[in-house]
Amino acid sequence: MVPIDRFRFSGKHVKIYREESANRFTRVTEPETINALRIYRRKVKQLKLDSRYFFFNRYGEQISTVMIQKIFRRYVKTSAIKRLLTPSSLRHSFAINLIRQSLDINTIRGKLGLKTFEGLSIYQEFFDRPGKRFK
Repeated sequence: MVPIDRFRFSGKHVKIYREESANRFTRVTEPETINALRIYRRKVKQLKLDSRYFFFNRYGEQISTVMIQKIFRRYVKTSAIKRLLTPSSLRHSFAINLIRQSLDINTIRGKLGLKTFEGLSIYQEFFDRPGKRFK
C-alpha cells in the first residue's frame, strides 16, 4: 500500500507515487475521485487519526490486500452488477481501455506501472486485433 506522503494533491489532479522514484506514479484526474480523496483526507485529519498510510486499518497500520478484496466484494454484492468482479478485473478493464485508445505500448506500460513489457503479454491478443469488439 502507498504511504500518505506519496499522495500529491494539486489543481486538477492527484499524483500517487508508487515508489521513491519520481517517475512512477498514477495520475488521478476525475473530479469526483479527487474530491472523494480530499474529503477522506480532511476527515482523517479532523479525527486526528495518525498513520503513515493514506488508507489504513483501525490500528493505523497498512490495509491488507485481503481487506481490500473483502471491501471490494461487499460493494460489488450491493451493486446491480451481476458478473464476477475482482480488483484485478478493474486493472484489466483499464488496460484494455488504454489499448482501445490506441496509445503506444510505452504509455500503456507506464500507466499500468510496469517496469518491463512482460506484464503486457497477457494483452497480446488485443494488440494483435485492435478493432476487436470486447464483451
